[in-house]
Amino acid sequence: VFPEGEEHLLEGEQHAFRALRDARRAAAKELQLEGYKIAHNRSLCEMVRRLPSNDEELSACWGFGGSGKRVRDYGELFLDVLRPRVDKLRAVHETARVAWEERKHAEAAVQVLAAEEVASASGVWLDQMPQAPDQLIEAEAAAYAALIEATHVRAEEIGEQYVWNIAPSRSLCEMTRRCPIDMEGLRECWGFG
Repeated sequence: VFPEGEEHLLEGEQHAFRALRDARRAAAKELQLEGYKIAHNRSLCEMVRRLPSNDEELSACWGFGGSGKRVRDYGELFLDVLRPRVDKLRAVHETARVAWEERKHAEAAVQVLAAEEVASASGVWLDQMPQAPDQLIEAEAAAYAALIEATHVRAEEIGEQYVWNIAPSRSLCEMTRRCPIDMEGLRECWGFG
């Protein structure tokens, strides 16, 4: 996910963003232009996340694509400012990635424990998947209702006349029991594998 503003940057990315912003301000002052005509803050934020090393990679950053004028006119300036900071930023990104994965696994473990606790308290086990809404336990009813509503909304968005073509009821029942948090978990549900 690419940051859209300075507030979305990681703490370790702030210094590089400020250096890029300062370079933009200096260029804008020298050229007597508004800074946004050289590069938007969002563009600089995305540079700090993507870490482009050449014009082609820079053109993939928000605000630098299109005609390529900004890349031609200011690309080397920004790449020169970013270059000495890349190794430190890569370390920041790796630390953030590891923390995110640990958080994701912890959240998954909490969801599984919660589902097992609910199932245990109600006498239902995770290996017994509901095939119809009347087989859901009380604690799963709200999640099932939300999934049904989301299915109807999605069907309307894409013009699908039959909501069961989006996800059959049995699939939604299993989703409420399994609580998938990623595509791998979703594929374990009936009808999605």
